[in-house]
Amino acid sequence: MSTRFFRYDATELRAMGERLTQELSATRLPSLATDPDTWTELVLDWLASVAAERARVDSIAPRSHLVAELYAEVTWAPPRSVVRRGPTAMSHLSAPSFTDAQPYGYAYWDRAFEAERLETLLAVACEWGGGGRPGARYGRVMLAAADLAGLDARAKAILFASDDEAERRRSLEGLSKLRLASWDTRPWLWIDIPWRASFAEHAPNSGLLEG
Repeated sequence: MSTRFFRYDATELRAMGERLTQELSATRLPSLATDPDTWTELVLDWLASVAAERARVDSIAPRSHLVAELYAEVTWAPPRSVVRRGPTAMSHLSAPSFTDAQPYGYAYWDRAFEAERLETLLAVACEWGGGGRPGARYGRVMLAAADLAGLDARAKAILFASDDEAERRRSLEGLSKLRLASWDTRPWLWIDIPWRASFAEHAPNSGLLEG
């Protein structure tokens, strides 16, 4: 893919959120992917594909069995590999700015300490809600966002699923309040992929929490 993350700033986050929702809406995935684990796999593969070339992708191990049949029918991002080339901790996906060689031995760490601040550039959490009640789904999304708020990263992304516009608005209000309550000044990209609902009636959307 030609467009990649490089700065992990508000402009890039907004553009990538719009791109992901547009690409999803143009595929048959909404009619083929039917569970949260599969959607997480699809999103993580896509995010890994648009990371900077030297960025480290540190996510849960690829679960190719979840998407193999989908990828046979739909053109999507290439399956990711878990690459560990720098120091960071992350729930799903991260990209530290120092990515030289392998983090084993004295020389790597000597260079890392001298080179720059060791920084996580992007932290991502996927929480599709689960459960049948909107209140239960809301609670799960807020818990995932609370974990995200506690991470030190230049930018953050939270992916969730709403069934209608009212549920989306409620989730965004909660995310905004949680971000402010945690005194987090980093931009948060939100992406709502309402896979339980019809995309024709309730389309995917994205935006930014900032300021």
